[in-house]
Amino acid sequence: MCIRDRHIALNYDEFLDISKNKPGMIKAMWCGDPACEDKIKEDTGGVKSRCIPFEEEHLSDTCVACNKKAKYMLCLLYTSPSPRDSCASRMPSSACKKKKKNKKKNKKKK
Repeated sequence: MCIRDRHIALNYDEFLDISKNKPGMIKAMWCGDPACEDKIKEDTGGVKSRCIPFEEEHLSDTCVACNKKAKYMLCLLYTSPSPRDSCASRMPSSACKKKKKNKKKNKKKK
């Protein structure tokens, strides 16, 4: 991921679309409520907040997840699965490694 892979989401529909279709960093406004952070993780399959920058931009007045008054600009990281990846689903890397090991075992048996 390079610096050009930064996206801005001003509402939740836009946020979900970006997280689904464009890998990289998403900048969005956040109210500070951990419940909104949890909602984002659940709805997107694992988008995680990475930081609140020291120099925040004012993107919107409302939280991207709940539409309450925003307090912070949040940077969230999401990397869409690459066609090169053998695990094309949004599973944790540990599960991905197990799947790869099982494929290797099955090839050896044949």
